[in-house]
Amino acid sequence: MIPGYLTIAAVAERIGVSPKTVRQYQWRGDMPPPDERVGQSPLWKETTIEQWEKDRASASWNRKK
Repeated sequence: MIPGYLTIAAVAERIGVSPKTVRQYQWRGDMPPPDERVGQSPLWKETTIEQWEKDRASASWNRKK
């Protein structure tokens, strides 16, 4: 695809879930909107997903208090 961008499959692999789960996160608004699209395929900048991962980890940690 585009260097520096992640597909649904790449995001799924990175966070350890299935592509279907990433689509569900996207549908529910639980992840950032795509930075780009190629046709109907959403793409996220690596930095966008890195920040989202940090935010998720922080939110998860805060819930355990």
